[in-house]
Amino acid sequence: MDIIDFHIHPLLGFISIENILWEMDRAGVGKGVLIAIDVDPKDVERKDIWSNIENILFDLCIWDTERVKRHMASLLERARIDNRVVSNLVRKSPERFYGLGSVNVSKGSKYVKKALEELKDDSFIGVKLYPSLQFFNPSKSKGVRKICEFCRREGKILMFHTGCDPGIWEKPQISEFSRPRLIEPLTRKFKDITFILAHIGSYSALLPKIWFEEAVNIASKYDNVWLDTSAVAYLFQDEDAVSRLREAGLMDRLLFGSDYPVVMGASIMESVNQIIGSNLLKGKEKELILGQNARKILMDF
Repeated sequence: MDIIDFHIHPLLGFISIENILWEMDRAGVGKGVLIAIDVDPKDVERKDIWSNIENILFDLCIWDTERVKRHMASLLERARIDNRVVSNLVRKSPERFYGLGSVNVSKGSKYVKKALEELKDDSFIGVKLYPSLQFFNPSKSKGVRKICEFCRREGKILMFHTGCDPGIWEKPQISEFSRPRLIEPLTRKFKDITFILAHIGSYSALLPKIWFEEAVNIASKYDNVWLDTSAVAYLFQDEDAVSRLREAGLMDRLLFGSDYPVVMGASIMESVNQIIGSNLLKGKEKELILGQNARKILMDF
């Protein structure tokens, strides 16, 4: 089976590209989408961002806010993946990789405009945004609309992180901006853009399936919305989740993603096997998720 992994992070400070390729080969993955992460640890020092976070922390009765700030900055520092890293890797192995760039929307219009110029590069098939880690509300951000207009004009896809994130971002209040319902106004307005809601709204170690229903509802209403399985392949062992996806008519808009190597201790093969080994999925559904659906999107690139 020629599997396509739509969600790989080349965190080269932790893992080599040779290891990623080895993992892909071992799991039967022919092509992968490498994803950048444009985040900045200095963002937590910004008054407009930190005052909002601090108010949430106080509401949660978390008083040592300086410790939380250091924790957030450290995680953001480790998570960063420059667009140039992704572009260079795609150019070196175009037969194996596609690229998704990233734009830190909260940096302002000049920053967004400059970053989008870089993403016109043919090594990028689209943009990945992280509302919680980039500190912006998708339903209110003018910068996001500029990115949507760019994707429409350039024929790029637009992926959003949905669900929580590690560390303090496991608190739903801190990750509120990554709720799928905040993305719906964009999917409704920009119907000619292919949107991908990463993690099916379910990314959370503490609250699995946290915003699963929101993601499914949006995808069922708009046929330009796809869902990727990265970090949440466990859903295919969940009878209610599989039934809901099937009833919503979404089996032909699910994209396999491993999120490798972000989910610590989990290999690409383990993510693949969660789908192949699911007793709840039909054989044809497994083929759609593991590669056939992705080919419908990638045939334009």
